Amino acid sequence: MSSELRVDRIIPTTGVPTGGGGGIIQIVEGSTDNRLETSSSTFVASNLSATITPRFASSKIFIMTGGDTNTNDPGNNQFLTYYRSINSGTFANIAPNGSNDSASANANKGFVNVYGANSRIHVPMFMGAIDSPNTIYSVEYKVYVRADSGTVEFPSQNGYNAARIFLMEVSG
Repeated sequence: MSSELRVDRIIPTTGVPTGGGGGIIQIVEGSTDNRLETSSSTFVASNLSATITPRFASSKIFIMTGGDTNTNDPGNNQFLTYYRSINSGTFANIAPNGSNDSASANANKGFVNVYGANSRIHVPMFMGAIDSPNTIYSVEYKVYVRADSGTVEFPSQNGYNAARIFLMEVSG
């Protein structure tokens, strides 16, 4: 005998946690092995993105990215963040500024900073975030990268190791 359960929302018995969500409604993935090299001090789009169409405007999107990144030289600072586009609109940085960061959204510290004072840093990277796009239209998330100095790379193994992005719609 086979069974099937179909539901529109999954809410924990104790309710949705503050700032969090309930159950996973859908998951999508994107990947790239095409490297972005940049020396820009403002964020530049990488080749890594994924698009999700939320079933409910109240849903949250849990975003996870993994890949390798490279600062190329000692003292280079690399920043990574997520930009979001709703219904093919303009991309905007979703990383909040830190309490000591007065930079514009195109030059803030993003979600991840990779830095090596005395050496080149070539490391695996993870970046996670929860977003509330408040829409039922398609939402594209793209990884953007910037440098404070020198040239940085993401993903750094051009044509070899792929970087991946996962989007999970979570009931809100």
